[in-house]
Amino acid sequence: MLNKRISMRTINSGTRRSSRLMNLSGLIILMAVIALVCIPGCCVADTGSGSTKTITDMDGRTLTIPTTLNHVLTTYPPTSNLVYMLAPEKLMGWQTSAGKNKYMKDEYKNLPVVGGWYGGLTANYETFMSMNPDAIFEGFTRTGNYQETIDERQKNLNPYPLIEVADSTDVNNYTPSVKFMGETLGGDAKTKADELNTFYTTVYNKVKDKAQTIPQDKRKKVYYAEGVDGLKTEPDNSHVQLINLCGGINVASKVAVKGGMGETPVNIEDIISWNPDVIIVREPKFYSDIYSDPNWQKIKAVQDKQVYLAPSDPLGWFDRPPCVNTVIGIPWVAKVLYPDEFKDLDITSLTKEFYSKFYHYDLTDSDVKDIMTGSGLQSY
Repeated sequence: MLNKRISMRTINSGTRRSSRLMNLSGLIILMAVIALVCIPGCCVADTGSGSTKTITDMDGRTLTIPTTLNHVLTTYPPTSNLVYMLAPEKLMGWQTSAGKNKYMKDEYKNLPVVGGWYGGLTANYETFMSMNPDAIFEGFTRTGNYQETIDERQKNLNPYPLIEVADSTDVNNYTPSVKFMGETLGGDAKTKADELNTFYTTVYNKVKDKAQTIPQDKRKKVYYAEGVDGLKTEPDNSHVQLINLCGGINVASKVAVKGGMGETPVNIEDIISWNPDVIIVREPKFYSDIYSDPNWQKIKAVQDKQVYLAPSDPLGWFDRPPCVNTVIGIPWVAKVLYPDEFKDLDITSLTKEFYSKFYHYDLTDSDVKDIMTGSGLQSY
């Protein structure tokens, strides 16, 4: 019995010594962390229980970000749109004002304007940093010295992580960016990303499969009219992707590519020579004037009353920006170009479903009617 008591005292003593050593080790580690944090410019991983995580962004960069992203900013409209669609409560600001939008809840359209880097525009670093986001998302394309640009922006935005998202302006390949954003934003956004991708791929495949069956000699010639006078347009690039996807032919496919925000100038003689079957218009003022403007009366689309105004509330259906917001433009353009071939598309149902899932806004049948008739689509 005595030996047993001695053994137990020895064990307890050893346990107390181990406990003191562990406490001392913890204190040393804590002091080291404090010392490191105080060194200017030193980036230290949070030693708390899972408060940070390591991710690889879509440019292959390894970043340490907060495990939970509650408040984020972006530098690029397509990326802002993705955050709004996936987790609107996390978005802190827009690149431009959204205040005039009818089909957007007030808490989202009244977010502050923060600017960004796109189309030749330059934002203010202090604006982004003053808002103290958990992270900043940026859309990128692998052109020019893009890597130097990313490194420079990350340097100026430290300590906030700059997360690169692959360019989300290709209507044929929205899925990867949506999925990445959902996973990175976390929480319900991951499930939401799957929901949006399912809607997108279903509509995309249905329209593409049907469009591919339209004979070449039956395909509509389409002109995309930009600017207040309709005399700006785009070659076959991101701004007119829906024309080709839906079986149309872009009459301006060979005009010069204009950098920045695009919009290549053309003249009325060019358009008369192209003689498009359909004109899709961006500016409401030009749409309201085109049928009374004598310069456009020789063009087949005007003579046949085949001019349509692309809906844009809260975001463009056809373009501006060319991003996931144009998913609903796929069935709309299909109906505009080939109403008989796509008469099985229930665009009223699709529009209501899209706005509910992507924009968090429930449209009425009357709202959909206003959108369609306002665009010039009388029979849908």
